Amino acid sequence: MRETPPEQFTVRFKTNVGAFRMRVTTAWAPPFATRMWQLARLRYMDGARFYRVVRDNFNPAVPHKPPFVIQFGYNGVPEIDNCWDNKMTSNDTAPVVPPGNLRGYISFSMGAVETKIDQTPYCTYPIASYCAIGFSQNIFINLANNTRLDGPGFAIFGVVPAEDMSVVDRIYGGYGEVTELCPAGSNSTYCNGYGDSNQGVSMDRLVNPTDGGNRYLITRKPLLSYIRSMELLSCKGKSRRC
Repeated sequence: MRETPPEQFTVRFKTNVGAFRMRVTTAWAPPFATRMWQLARLRYMDGARFYRVVRDNFNPAVPHKPPFVIQFGYNGVPEIDNCWDNKMTSNDTAPVVPPGNLRGYISFSMGAVETKIDQTPYCTYPIASYCAIGFSQNIFINLANNTRLDGPGFAIFGVVPAEDMSVVDRIYGGYGEVTELCPAGSNSTYCNGYGDSNQGVSMDRLVNPTDGGNRYLITRKPLLSYIRSMELLSCKGKSRRC
C-alpha cells in the first residue's frame, strides 16, 4: 500500500442518509492527509457510526448555541480500534492554514495538554486554553464556524463541498453530546440529559472489547447514522493512481 498520498484526493462516504465527499489537500496538513489516505485505502470506516453529533440544543434554560461538530472514525470493532489508538497514535502536527475550522472543513480529533510542549509548536497557548496533540483515526466535520479550534492546533486537512453539506446536516443527532462530557451538575445545552440520565454515547463503552463497539451502538443507540462504505474517487498530482 502506497503510504505517500497524492497532492489531492477525494473520498466518498456512502451513508444511510445519503452520500457526501471529502476533498483532501495534502499540502494543508501532510501528517493528517497521510493518515486519511491510509484509512481510505483500508476502507477503515466501513460500518462506522457517527457517534458524536454536537448540534442540537436540549436545555432551554441555557443560552442557545450554534451547531458544533460531527465526530466519527471508530469502525466499531473495539479490538481493532484499540490497536490503532495504542499503536498508531501520532504526535505529528502541522500549522492551521486559512480558512481554518470553518463550516465543512475537517480535522482530526486529538487529545489535549494544558500547556505548550515541544510536540505542539503551532499551538497559540496561553491564548488558547489548551494544546491539541495525538491523533489516530477519529475525525470531525465542523458544522459551524469554529475558528476557536485553530488556536489549540486542530489543523484542517480537507473539506466537504458545500453542495454535500445537506447530507451531513441529515446525520442523526438526537442522542446529543457524549456521556463523558455531560456529567451530573453540568449544564451544556448540547447534552440530552446529565449524569446517569444522559442519552449520549459513552466513549468508554464504545471501545470496551467485552460489550462495546457496534454491538453496543446498534443495541443501545439504534438511531445513529452510519457509513455504509468509504471509497477513493479521484487523485490529483504527479501520480494520479489511487
